[in-house]
Amino acid sequence: MSMQDNEQVLSPPNGTISKFNKKPVTLIIAIVILALVAALVGGYFIWNHLQQLEQARIEQALYEQQLLEQKLEEERVLYEQARNEVLTNEFYEGISIAGVAVGGMTLDEADDKLSKVIADTWSKIEYSVSLGEQTWSYTASDIGISHDLDEVMSKAWKIGRMSGLQDEKSQIFDRQQMIQKLVNEPVDLPVSFSYNSKKLASSLRKLAEELKIEAVPAQVTGFDTGSKRFIVSQHSDGLTVSAENVISSIESDFATDIFTGSYELQSEIIPAPNADLAARVAGLGLVSQARTYAAAPDAPRDNNIRLIVKALNGHVVLPGETFSFNDVIGRRTPEKGYQAAGAIFDGALIKTVGGGICQPNTTLYQAVLKADLKITERHPHTYPSSYTDIGIDAAIDWGSQDMKFVNNTDYPIAIVSWYSKP
Repeated sequence: MSMQDNEQVLSPPNGTISKFNKKPVTLIIAIVILALVAALVGGYFIWNHLQQLEQARIEQALYEQQLLEQKLEEERVLYEQARNEVLTNEFYEGISIAGVAVGGMTLDEADDKLSKVIADTWSKIEYSVSLGEQTWSYTASDIGISHDLDEVMSKAWKIGRMSGLQDEKSQIFDRQQMIQKLVNEPVDLPVSFSYNSKKLASSLRKLAEELKIEAVPAQVTGFDTGSKRFIVSQHSDGLTVSAENVISSIESDFATDIFTGSYELQSEIIPAPNADLAARVAGLGLVSQARTYAAAPDAPRDNNIRLIVKALNGHVVLPGETFSFNDVIGRRTPEKGYQAAGAIFDGALIKTVGGGICQPNTTLYQAVLKADLKITERHPHTYPSSYTDIGIDAAIDWGSQDMKFVNNTDYPIAIVSWYSKP
């Protein structure tokens, strides 16, 4: 635009401009331009400053973003490391079972190792029980031993694997702290052994019962009619055996992991009863005797009497024992050698197998009366006998009549009998 154009624009409405008015207009225009320039310059600086601030903010934000990403990456790396450390199929370092370090072992590897250790321990378990020179051994299988290895391994496996926190990430770091703590504070879980105490006690009590010896008393077993002396059996002392002290000792030792030991069964000698019996009966002598006489010769009757006399001769009746004629002699039969001879039956004289034996029975009865022994059964004849006085006879018959007496003394009684007939 030319000055002329400017003048036309600035001309007043009448189209005339004086020389006096031309300078102020120029001045005003210059001031306006300067103001605009100043405004533009100031605005530029403000804008530039704002741009710098924005750039600084952006750079700060980028820096902070980088720091955050770096931190997140570090956390991710730490988490992955912790996760790899925690999520393993092996026992953590610092864990031992029964003194065996299982850190770095899998469950199968630890089970194999510990099973061998336990087997080795069990092979050495032996409790020796003795009585005198006899010894019996009780091993692990004999006492029914067992262990809690499975439970202990399960407990050891859970160490470092249990967290009370909720989210997975927190659990991982919590478990990592537990694992790292094991390095300075290792854990050793013991394996407990137990045994079947009832089985062992039963076995030991059975052994003690088998070792028990009953005392054998001295007894009169017969009478030597030649030397007129009692025959006395050998006596022997008894033995009582108790296993209770051994049962208690093994139980106490096992509880303190003592798996070997020697133990003596308790025993006590029981003196044999009547040990002095032989000496006591050696001085015994004749107490009483009786004699009856036979009638005229009668071969069958004499035979029967001799059989009875032979059976009675040397028979011993012990203190408190009841003598029964029928029990001692038995039933009289032809097979035993008895013959038919005269006998009193129901008031009449008849012939019967074993006839005539009432005479030796009567003779014995009379000796018993003289010895003042207790008679518990005796039957008189239905009419007087020719070989004895009335009232001191004793009839005998198998199944209906017997002669019994009790040895009511403190000593054995021997019956000595003989039959002599020209």
